[in-house]
Amino acid sequence: GEYEKSVPIVNFYDISADVGNIRHEGGVTFNKGKKPEKMLYNLLSVFTNENDLVLDFFMGSGTTAAVAHKMLRRYIGIEQMDYIKDKTLVRLKVVICGEQTGVSNETNWHGGGSFVYGELAERSETLAGKLQLAENSEAVLDVLDQATDDGLLRPSILPDDLKKTRDDFLKFSLQEQKQLVMELLDKNKLYINLCDLDDEEMQVSEEDRAFTRSFYGMDKDTEALNE
Repeated sequence: GEYEKSVPIVNFYDISADVGNIRHEGGVTFNKGKKPEKMLYNLLSVFTNENDLVLDFFMGSGTTAAVAHKMLRRYIGIEQMDYIKDKTLVRLKVVICGEQTGVSNETNWHGGGSFVYGELAERSETLAGKLQLAENSEAVLDVLDQATDDGLLRPSILPDDLKKTRDDFLKFSLQEQKQLVMELLDKNKLYINLCDLDDEEMQVSEEDRAFTRSFYGMDKDTEALNE
């Protein structure tokens, strides 16, 4: 028979040499959470091919997305912290401009490409935002009443129970009241579902509607149905 010579993949990778320079990679700092680009490069080299789709659901400083971009992989990055604008987006922008840190030499990277950034649409005048701005107990109770009327409380919370304990609720400090109401909110209902895109009560701007339709390819689907 025929034999093909191959080199086995090592089951141990020493990243100690790569860690020392990560503070310089990508032009952003991320204390105690930044990974070396070389480590992601090795992993993506083993498990993906060019144009494959890479998902990073804890985007952090954007190392995975940056390396995927340089390696010509498509990628989806998800982050819930507000530093994404100061760190992650900044890093991807300098990657597009051709920054030469990390694995730029290994990938012969000189810049180019693009990415799309979007945020989950929140309900207009979000309850969470109103709760943060509340300056007294009355304002906090207004948020709680609105959440109750709109069905935005956790399913286990009964409105009648809230009414019975209202006097006890008012004994808490303002900060404690805010924290308690936030815990009562059903977090999954603080954002607008795609099926409610055209609901006038959600007050989605025409610009956001157009972006959403483009992002999900909804207009293409409509055109296909009409053909």
